[in-house]
Amino acid sequence: MNREILKTLLLAFLVIMSIYFSKGLWDRTVHNSSESHREKINVNDPNKKKYELSDVIVPQKILVNFSENNRTVIYSKDEYDLWDEGKKSLDSVFNDKNLRTSRLSKEKYNELSSNKSINFQFSEALYTNMIGKILGIEIPKDIYKNIETINSIYFSLSEESFIVISNDKDRLMIKSSTIDLKRLKSIIYELENSEYTNFYKLEEVLGIKSDVYIPVNTKNIIPSIHISKRYNIDGETKIDDNMAELFFDKGIEYIKKIEENNGSSIYIDGDNILKIYPDGRLEYMGPIENNNENNLYSSLKKAVDFITDHMGWPENVYLSSINNKNLDGEDSKGYVFTFRYKLNGFTVMSNREDIQDKIEVEVVNGSVISYKSRIWNNMDIYNNRYRDSSDPILSAFEIIDDNFLFLKEKYLQNINSNTKDINSEDINDKVKNSITDVYLAYYGDLAGGQEILQPVWVIEILGDKYVFDAYSGEVKS
Repeated sequence: MNREILKTLLLAFLVIMSIYFSKGLWDRTVHNSSESHREKINVNDPNKKKYELSDVIVPQKILVNFSENNRTVIYSKDEYDLWDEGKKSLDSVFNDKNLRTSRLSKEKYNELSSNKSINFQFSEALYTNMIGKILGIEIPKDIYKNIETINSIYFSLSEESFIVISNDKDRLMIKSSTIDLKRLKSIIYELENSEYTNFYKLEEVLGIKSDVYIPVNTKNIIPSIHISKRYNIDGETKIDDNMAELFFDKGIEYIKKIEENNGSSIYIDGDNILKIYPDGRLEYMGPIENNNENNLYSSLKKAVDFITDHMGWPENVYLSSINNKNLDGEDSKGYVFTFRYKLNGFTVMSNREDIQDKIEVEVVNGSVISYKSRIWNNMDIYNNRYRDSSDPILSAFEIIDDNFLFLKEKYLQNINSNTKDINSEDINDKVKNSITDVYLAYYGDLAGGQEILQPVWVIEILGDKYVFDAYSGEVKS
């Protein structure tokens, strides 16, 4: 009897151990499978790279002034390594413990534009102390108390060296005994002796008071860019399951999947939801957790880490804006971070203000509760057979001149004017004075399935953006 009991116990033990080891083997197999998918995605995506937090701060354009009537605008931060050298020079300023500061009027600041200088201009104003933290520069408290946000950093390269940090309302001149501009001056000397496109103030070409700069003539040849919607894995374009495994860090066997009639796929892992659309748009939603990491800097780092961990940090992406996240009836604090793409130095835009042309991350209480992006890959030069590849783009002056009637009509609609005399000189001057910015960008009808990004001129008037084909002058938006 005892022998039979012993046999039964031994058999039960062997069955239990078999189940245990089988489960371990299964878990390792699923984990390795998931890692295999992760490796495939990482290997086949040439845009993935390790990031430094300072990568997210990028100027929209760089105004280089050689003398009173000679200046140019550069869009790529990498050209001549201007932004890298600018960051080093900025750091040299704040090594001085005895900074001298003074406020400048707008008129005095505009007078400086005729001096030899370089001005890094950003698309949105960012918090001064945040810029310092992100760039690893210790900006004194009394500086960011004097000027809360920055959208421009000006370096004087004339005999007297100083910087001016500014936004649309305030301008602060900073003088330092430790400022080092030798490398910037050397680069500007090299640039001045090269073939560059000269930019003029609107004041000089349109006869109105303005600090906006445009080229009258240009020799720039800017290619269109072809983009694909999906990552490619071994020639397959539909990899929703692999993406879900990457996001949730587990095998697809442990993730609930729902396929919608429109071709979208929804993946659910506990309180975490991932939705992938047929056009490559991707949305993630997670729960609000209660932790104390809710300050702006740690929230930004959390957003960037989330992008990097799940999709890899895309090359040429920059922080475009930061907005507060308001949650009614909840004791929570959050932020919405918007990141935009740059190609060849030009910001990417689309005809829809959704998630077609940017990455958006919401962080609440230190946790990512929302992530939205569009999956892009395989960005290649697109050869337009209808246009001579040696043709230069139109200048901004030509765009304004050819489309002035259109701009007038939009201006009058914007101010709700019923005037019938749209050709009056008074109206013409008001339209010209309402131009707040002009710049090059890439634009595509991404919502309509178009996969070609075209170079365009963007003209901003009273907060609205009007987009024109840089080659034909055709109104795009």
